[in-house]
Amino acid sequence: ADGDAEDVDGNGIPDACFFDCDGNGEDDGSEIESDPTLDVNGNGILDRCECLADLIPDGIVGGGDLGLFLVYAGQPCGEGTSNPTCIGDLNGNQLVNGEDLGLLLVAWGPCGP
Repeated sequence: ADGDAEDVDGNGIPDACFFDCDGNGEDDGSEIESDPTLDVNGNGILDRCECLADLIPDGIVGGGDLGLFLVYAGQPCGEGTSNPTCIGDLNGNQLVNGEDLGLLLVAWGPCGP
């Protein structure tokens, strides 16, 4: 029927809803469903498309981001804390810790896929 959404690749996602932030030809939602580690903060966006570790947003993960991270390292974050917006909590667990530091170091360098 004319009202049916087209699904050329047969993945169950209407082609009009297909989103490919990194341009690799795969639907981001399908990639995350296949490998949840591609979205460590669980917000439905591929981490490689967000540059989560660019804490001072200048397009590069570097010394400035590490410095800001260290301000909040070892502390809980969220409402009622000194870090209500969870700066440095790259994996979304409400704690700025070594796991987040690892993610920051892996992302070191220019942002982008």
